[in-house]
Amino acid sequence: MAEFSSRRVSGHFTEVGWAGELVNGQTVSCVHCQHTWIVKKGSGKLRGFCQNCMGYVCGPACAACVHFERRVENIEAGLPADTPGPILVSVPAGIEAVSGFNTGG
Repeated sequence: MAEFSSRRVSGHFTEVGWAGELVNGQTVSCVHCQHTWIVKKGSGKLRGFCQNCMGYVCGPACAACVHFERRVENIEAGLPADTPGPILVSVPAGIEAVSGFNTGG
């Protein structure tokens, strides 16, 4: 199927149609919930793309950027599945002198 970028396709399938013909297609998985769907151009289904994860999402219910692993951790901890994770900021060594935050003498 040329209507979908092959670099983001999760899988390909071949099935036998109603009249015995072979039907080829592509599948895509949601980066947030792992739901998989068949790519159908013009189906009218509302899908999305998470620019943080750089992957497709299955719809508005998965619009919040919470990875599948984070959802599992939230459920195990007794939290709502859509609870976002903590924001981690990495600061390279020596940043204080470069940015003027050097408080040492």
